Amino acid sequence: MQGEPCAHSTTESLGGKPGRMSADVPILAALGGLPGIGKSALARAVGRELEWPVLDKDDFKEIVYGRTAVPDELSYDLLFRLAQRHLRQE
Repeated sequence: MQGEPCAHSTTESLGGKPGRMSADVPILAALGGLPGIGKSALARAVGRELEWPVLDKDDFKEIVYGRTAVPDELSYDLLFRLAQRHLRQE
């Protein structure tokens, strides 16, 4: 269920301290919410602290906006494809 912690968290598996992503434990953390509440800023701060890659839909949208009639849809497609590749390779 959304918002509930999982039974085995990353913090527990790494001795109480989260860290770099490893090949044996791929992690995807997704943020959602209303526009302008700081999701991107929070993601960048957490990414810097934990040395995790941050994928932001808005980065894709800036590139595709004006080039397609469905910039949001295309941005999500690109974001999900890149996330899949990261999870398979990490």
